[in-house]
Amino acid sequence: MGCSGGKPKQDPIPKLRRGLTLGNVESSGEAAPEEVSEEDRAMLVQLTDQDVLDYIEADKNAGRKFSIGSETDERDPAKMASFANKTIRLQGTPYEVEKTGIGYACKKGLKPEAPNQDSFLILQVGEHCRLYGVFDGHGRKGHDVSNFIKDNFPKILFSQENYMTDPASAMQKTFHKTQYLIEKATRLGSIDANRSGSTASVALHDVKNNLLHVAHVGDSRVVLAQEMSKDENGNCGIKTLDLSVDHKPDQPEERKRIEKAGGIVVFDGAWNHRVYAKKKDKTGRSYPGLNMSRAMGDLQGYHDAGISATPDISSRKILDGTQVSGEDSSGISDKFILLCSDGVWEFVSSSTAVQIVNSFPFGEAQKAAEQLAAIAWDHWVDEMNGEVVDDITALVVHLKGRDPPEQATTNGKATDPEQTPPKRNSVNSNGSYPLPPPDNEEPLMDTPSHQAAWRASCGGWHSENAQNARA
Repeated sequence: MGCSGGKPKQDPIPKLRRGLTLGNVESSGEAAPEEVSEEDRAMLVQLTDQDVLDYIEADKNAGRKFSIGSETDERDPAKMASFANKTIRLQGTPYEVEKTGIGYACKKGLKPEAPNQDSFLILQVGEHCRLYGVFDGHGRKGHDVSNFIKDNFPKILFSQENYMTDPASAMQKTFHKTQYLIEKATRLGSIDANRSGSTASVALHDVKNNLLHVAHVGDSRVVLAQEMSKDENGNCGIKTLDLSVDHKPDQPEERKRIEKAGGIVVFDGAWNHRVYAKKKDKTGRSYPGLNMSRAMGDLQGYHDAGISATPDISSRKILDGTQVSGEDSSGISDKFILLCSDGVWEFVSSSTAVQIVNSFPFGEAQKAAEQLAAIAWDHWVDEMNGEVVDDITALVVHLKGRDPPEQATTNGKATDPEQTPPKRNSVNSNGSYPLPPPDNEEPLMDTPSHQAAWRASCGGWHSENAQNARA
């Protein structure tokens, strides 16, 4: 016997999935009966047929432009190696990491039966604007939902005339329109977002006006690294600032909104609070069991349990060490941002991630992203005993030009005589990670096993489990 207001009867969450997003990943096949108009069909066809660069091409201000994005793998997930790179598509003008200061890593987790469900995008629109995004799919068809958002979000955003003059409004409308089209695409059968969905974290960088606009739903966190003025020893400190707050069901305001919308929040007995509808599906099972309060897709949770697709949006002037808007920001410079899926954030703190990336110079942003992903992987293996690792995506985006000569490094070796790199056989006394090896010791970053072997020589943040899992 139960009583009103008691916990719903829950299906046991498989042991290897308790730390992941959805407890119940099966699809009921239910869909709300809603017609798809011819206008909706035409819009979906147009979005599918046109490439994102077509929308950038229409921008009269567009000059140099490129697009980098993940592609859903068609290969059998069981035959793909864990920690394998997701297929990447590059378009437009040549992308040179040494000049752009942008790096990316998108790695398949230790989930043999599932594809990599993370997606990401990097777009440069002329010299005045850049767009970055990370989308972490969940549920049985989460990879299709994250890929749909990655493909269509920028097209919808850049089709709006006010995306530069009123970016907050344009991004808000883009989130809502994307959610609308996810529902229509599900009704047409091109994707299935009934019990699958995705996070969405995007950053619009207004290069011309030195502004950064961040919008997100879910827990793919966006983090800013700020460089402080030099101390008496000539060293520049680094400060970490979260630009997004993970949307979790146990947050008081989120719980209140969910309950008002007809959902309930329940602790799963392991790590997560999860969102359920008060009613059960036709099989008598509780749904959706999502461990975040906002997401794209997740249509049954969206309609029945208070899952929201409305983003939090923030804007900030990018600091360059001078006084801004009457506030004393002298000596503080916004150096780079990180956009990562929770495959990174589950076991790596924001400040630790910033320390890892900050040990690499501007021109090695790609190596920095790879290193952050590899360290996140090792933490998963250590914490989960080598049984499960979530998909891992990390974007590293420098907000200013190259490091000045006195701060620049070459293969991780400081050129400033007053800056002495830490020894490679220990973690720094403050808990930060060692710099990469000096010039005469190649880091061998070409394979996961090489990365693991190198980290073993650095000491303190490597385990035999991690090395074996990725070798």
